[in-house]
Amino acid sequence: MKKKQPQTAEELQKDIENHPDRGKLDGEPVVRFDSKDLSGSIPRTLYNEFLLICGSKGYNKSQGLTEAVSQWVASEGNQAAKENFLKRKAQQHNVSESEVASKVFGCFKDAGRRRKQRFEKGSTDS
Repeated sequence: MKKKQPQTAEELQKDIENHPDRGKLDGEPVVRFDSKDLSGSIPRTLYNEFLLICGSKGYNKSQGLTEAVSQWVASEGNQAAKENFLKRKAQQHNVSESEVASKVFGCFKDAGRRRKQRFEKGSTDS
């Protein structure tokens, strides 16, 4: 059974408060990003090329993104970077690689919940 996502502002606040170590090992974030959001800015020229390629293949944007991400994930260089990262962090914090992976997912979940909380606070402040 899938865990229930926080729905209300109160549930969201409680979730954030109840998971202060989400995405952290030894109190430090496992990964640091300038942005953790896939919907961030894409340069206009790159986006236009993406749309043209999607159109030429008869893809919608979701199908195009799925193909692009699949190729990116399958890249030997990206797989090597992932493996090296997991191994290095696991050794650094004396935990398993699966624990590091879990914390990486936690970083994204934490960022999403905090972004949602900021959005909900902003929409009620007006």
